[in-house]
Amino acid sequence: MARFDDEFIQYSKEKEKSEKKTTAFSLAVQITLYILLIFFAIFFIWYTAFISTHKYYIVSGASMKNTLNSSLALDDQKGTEDAVYVNTIAKIKVFDVVVAKRKTYNTVNKKWETKDVVKRVMGMEGDYVSVALHKDDDGQERLYFYRIAKGTDLTNFDDESARLDERVNTNGYTIYKDGQHDEWTERKDLTTFLDEGGTSSDGYNDVSYELDFFETFLEGHLAEIASGSDDFFVSDAGLVYVKIPKGMFFCMGDNRGHSSDSRNNGFYEMSQVVGKVEIVVYNYSFTKRLAKVVDYYFSEVAKFFAR
Repeated sequence: MARFDDEFIQYSKEKEKSEKKTTAFSLAVQITLYILLIFFAIFFIWYTAFISTHKYYIVSGASMKNTLNSSLALDDQKGTEDAVYVNTIAKIKVFDVVVAKRKTYNTVNKKWETKDVVKRVMGMEGDYVSVALHKDDDGQERLYFYRIAKGTDLTNFDDESARLDERVNTNGYTIYKDGQHDEWTERKDLTTFLDEGGTSSDGYNDVSYELDFFETFLEGHLAEIASGSDDFFVSDAGLVYVKIPKGMFFCMGDNRGHSSDSRNNGFYEMSQVVGKVEIVVYNYSFTKRLAKVVDYYFSEVAKFFAR
């Protein structure tokens, strides 16, 4: 009697099951590969669009501490720790952190230079803004920022409604915690002065940002303010606000005590804005930079499918 191996058996249940398993496995592998191929194709297209609309900046200095470069010394002007990706096509809103190109005069080289700065937008055209001292519940006078949004009815206006309390997350951010306000109210410069005994002493001189604001925006305009010019607003309590002109914005660094910004530089032009800070890479490195971009991609995908 002839004997045949399994290979010569044209049909059997065992061989049918084996072929189905092989076919199913092969189909699963192909589907997986197609999914991965589609995923990487979509990621490549998205990344190409991303790098065409986003710019990468390394953040220097401590003017945005603790939002950025939180581990730097309070007054470090050159150190760097964090980096950001800036969306160059995003619509800029009040309280956004932005990168802007600021022209500054180099007194050493005696020429104008363009410098990239990272600041928070605190007011836009049509808003009224001011910086002034306010006595807190503990009796301490501290500097605060005041903003009256464009279109606000000023007939029954109260300064308290314009004062920003940045200890609470009412604006999408918190600069300082309770009890830590003094960290950024003033920068203090070491000076030498003569005391009453006629001897020299070293001490810290408060550099008042209220005075800076006055000298930048109000000095020389007292007649206009008194005449009721629309460029200014004086509250019932006597606080003077300045109106942000068309195409301009008012900005400050989150490290208020160690930031050169609109308080002493004047308004910035919207045309100077590169874009909105969209991704922050803390303690940046190439690996963390790439991981942040991938993480941002997945978050965008999740938002898309959540619609």
